[in-house]
Amino acid sequence: MFNLTLDISKRIVNILKAHGIDAHLTRESDKFVELSTRTSWTNKQGAAGLNALHGRFNLLQTASVFSLYNMCG
Repeated sequence: MFNLTLDISKRIVNILKAHGIDAHLTRESDKFVELSTRTSWTNKQGAAGLNALHGRFNLLQTASVFSLYNMCG
């Protein structure tokens, strides 16, 4: 699950950068980072906002959901 979500996030960042948007990831590997650590890092960077992509997967494969949360400073 983390690898798929991270892969999609990296693709989004590349698209944003190609359009001149200064975009960063709060993690670069399949390692969990606490939300408080992510928001603290984001605030230190002086970011105008934070987008969070979440994947919810069902082991029975009856449903899968992606959610995108957007927080603007």
